[in-house]
Amino acid sequence: MAIDTGASKPDASRARPRPTARRIVIGELCRLVRMLVVPGSGADGQPQPLRTRCGRVIARTRALWNKLLESQRERVQLARILQYAPLLVSSLAFLALFCSLFLGWADGLGEWGQFWFVLALLGIGALASCFLWLAISRRNRYGSFYVLAAVAVCVVILASYSMWDCFAGRVPVFAQLHRALLLFAGEIAPESCVRVPLGLQVAELGGVIVLFATVYAVVNEITSGPIARWRASLSRRVILITGLSEETLPVIRSLAEDPDHSLIVVVEPNPDHPLIHQARRYGAQVIKGEISTRARDEKWLRGMCTSWGKHVSLRRAYLLAADEQANLEAAEVIRDTLADLGPRYRDEQRAPTRLIVRIDRYRPARHYAAQQVESWRVPDHFSDDTGGSPSSTADLRSGPRVFISSLGKTQIMAHALAEHIAVRGEARHVFVVGETDLAEAFLDEWRFQRESARLLLTQLGDAQTPWRDALSRLAALPEPARREAIPDAGELKQAGASGERVSVVVAEELSETERSRLEGLAPDLEGWPVRVFLPTEGVRGLGRYPMLGFLHPFGATLGGAAIDRDQAAPAKSRSPLQGVPQDSWFRAAKLASDSFTIASALSTWQNMVATDRDSNFRATWSLLTWLSELGYTWSPAPPADYRRPSDDLLGVLVPLEHRAWMTFKYDTGWCGADERSGRLLLNEQLHRLKDLSPELRDKAISNTLGSLRGLLHTLEVLDFYPVAPKQPHDRWWRFQRVGTVKLLRTLEAPEEWTDGNGNRLTGQPGDLLIEGTKPATGIRTIKADRFESSYRHDSADLYERIGSVRARIAVAGEAVDSLEGTQTAGEDSWVVQDDTGASWIVTSHALREGYVIEGPVGSAS
Repeated sequence: MAIDTGASKPDASRARPRPTARRIVIGELCRLVRMLVVPGSGADGQPQPLRTRCGRVIARTRALWNKLLESQRERVQLARILQYAPLLVSSLAFLALFCSLFLGWADGLGEWGQFWFVLALLGIGALASCFLWLAISRRNRYGSFYVLAAVAVCVVILASYSMWDCFAGRVPVFAQLHRALLLFAGEIAPESCVRVPLGLQVAELGGVIVLFATVYAVVNEITSGPIARWRASLSRRVILITGLSEETLPVIRSLAEDPDHSLIVVVEPNPDHPLIHQARRYGAQVIKGEISTRARDEKWLRGMCTSWGKHVSLRRAYLLAADEQANLEAAEVIRDTLADLGPRYRDEQRAPTRLIVRIDRYRPARHYAAQQVESWRVPDHFSDDTGGSPSSTADLRSGPRVFISSLGKTQIMAHALAEHIAVRGEARHVFVVGETDLAEAFLDEWRFQRESARLLLTQLGDAQTPWRDALSRLAALPEPARREAIPDAGELKQAGASGERVSVVVAEELSETERSRLEGLAPDLEGWPVRVFLPTEGVRGLGRYPMLGFLHPFGATLGGAAIDRDQAAPAKSRSPLQGVPQDSWFRAAKLASDSFTIASALSTWQNMVATDRDSNFRATWSLLTWLSELGYTWSPAPPADYRRPSDDLLGVLVPLEHRAWMTFKYDTGWCGADERSGRLLLNEQLHRLKDLSPELRDKAISNTLGSLRGLLHTLEVLDFYPVAPKQPHDRWWRFQRVGTVKLLRTLEAPEEWTDGNGNRLTGQPGDLLIEGTKPATGIRTIKADRFESSYRHDSADLYERIGSVRARIAVAGEAVDSLEGTQTAGEDSWVVQDDTGASWIVTSHALREGYVIEGPVGSAS
């Protein structure tokens, strides 16, 4: 499922008393032990090895802890206390032991008692230091030095107090401080201290620790690049950024503020770049290097793309250099690197890696984005001229799982302008001046705003919600009028005569004469609902305050502006200029999520946890891939005879999506249970379809089908159209036969019957006449020998369908010679073939009801 169905509200009839905390803890411990000890079965029904079970236990424990923190923040507003709870507990424990040294209580312990006391003090102190470093290091480059300074202060205080009586005749305080500072150089207790107190011994040890730790911190600061590269190679999630500059620095800051549990890594070939220090202040790891095909660069890039457990750790790569060609080349290098990792790193249950390529010019960016549909055109299998075995180039099942999208200043600015005018401005008359890239980008973005609102309105149905009116206004946005020059005051007044707002987007640079003429319109347009959006040098993004009352300046930017937490949330989402820039695949996943949850809120994306967002990316990739492997091709424009896949065809894919959703949920800590609990990461639908009750099975199928349908509509809004195959192909898939039939009688004379496409077929004497009962289908005939190999007696005159077949999507008008006669395929049909080579045609509805899809089988030649 693209969206976690666990987000829906449970029925009142299923409400149960809330269990106690003790019962929850005991139940969870039992569940974890059972997951670890019992092999169980995965989403595919196969037993899981011990390594996989351990991974599930770790993932569930981590997810439950994060869920507990989130729920506590929502309930008692103690986010910072809970975030620093480990630091507070360890610090209090350290202070308790530290203060006991001042009281002299520990001096009375025996030698081994003092040993365990010092060991406990060192362990708790190290733990507190680690938590303190984690608390302050994200936004501060020198967090380790702050920790060392705190430890050094403790050492000085403890040593000075312990040596108070060791310097008779010397100036008090200064003598103790002098001797305490010498401990950091390796000095030991003075001879005047006949009996060395335990506190002084601890201070001696602390001085040595601070000395070596300081040396390490200095070395770490000097060699920060190699250390950062080492940390990136060990991280489970990495976000890679190239192109450090004044333009990209806000993007780096926004990514550091919303890292999505990932390590932010900036790649910069110039070690003396003046902005490296600022990037590190934001919390990013900066490494020296570049993305190229040189062996040295490929080595560190391969290490950064992988993590423990044969997983791909690279989640996103923002290629933001000003050189567009360098960004394109870097994208290909990363793509090839992921492809070279092999099928062991292809995690079907994980969200694919996203490559965001900066291309500021909109027309090349749009062309590059349109070319990405080629990534889902699986090459046809063919035989060579020498009569050898079939061969093919690498297809999607063996290639990298990578989303590639373009991002540029023109796209982001057009997005901001269109959303500002459509959502906040409520303009009824829109003029676009110029024939530039920005004009094309604005028109495409305006259409996206309108089509996405229509999609959400369709998904909303008849439900009455407070945001229906807002969606209706967006769905009725007018078509912008193109102009070569700025309309004069008379035309603008005529458009705004009825009080409707008029917006003019100037998409080209104006000369000083034209700008002066436009500014001269201010007296004539005073009091009229007219706004002119004008490109202005020195402005980044959309100006907050207008000039002369009606001129709104704007300038090109990559976005990344800070998010105003106190600002009232707009009707749809925050401004595209705030936070992490939105690439096309991000917007596709967000629109799919919003379309599924539109009945509860206009947009739930910002409130979703990271795993639910990843589930949308995973489902989007799956639908693109599955339809491609079924023989569909993806086109950036709908053909004249375009017909979207039917609900019956999408229903064929439901078992695949449910299985992928189950695997994803298992991998992120969820478990199947008898009841639903988002707080405990439990879902009653998190079982194989055949193991669910009929009621839950129907609900799961309905939710999954709705999710696939919403994803398909979302892709169409983004100009991704699936085109059915035009020629017979060999994209065969394996299906398992399910259901039962009723044996009516044995034919004594030829008898005709009609299949789902209206073909007249004939059964011969000796054939068996059967009727589908589960599911209910029409009457048909079958050869007696094939009936014995394909059916198993169940009870009375009922027989269970057994065995498997392979099937592919048929081309409309394709003819197949079945054993009962010639069949001609309709618009929504499949060619089915059993292991004996016998072929026949069925509709998608019949295939959905009587077969369960298992997976592709490759070429059938």
